[in-house]
Amino acid sequence: MAGQQRAAVLHACTALQGGLGEAADLTVGDGRIRPGLAPVAAIHNKWLLMFSMVGAGGVWASTLAMPYCILAGSLPAEKTGIYMGIFKVNNRLLAVVAGGVFFVVAAVLMLRVRDVGVERVADGVEATRLA
Repeated sequence: MAGQQRAAVLHACTALQGGLGEAADLTVGDGRIRPGLAPVAAIHNKWLLMFSMVGAGGVWASTLAMPYCILAGSLPAEKTGIYMGIFKVNNRLLAVVAGGVFFVVAAVLMLRVRDVGVERVADGVEATRLA
């Protein structure tokens, strides 16, 4: 029980770390929203950037492993495999459905994007390359 409590607290701390990291990603630089890997653009010291990426790796590792670690301690030993399989299927099914929904939302939002490069070529102006 004490091990489970420590695992739950550790997972809560890494989830908080990840949430704060994402919030920091959204406010880096000139105030524009840049989700994801904003530290790569904002941090110019390789050691600080490595610290940031190690932190992101810790959050990712906790997200993948800790729910199973916490669950394993509360299951009967003879049924652990069955319950872990059911948990994994439900967990992945939710991720796939949520991912599919977000892809559809992204597709709809992309229809609102104005492609300036295509308009410039249509107007007879040579498009500049981003290299």
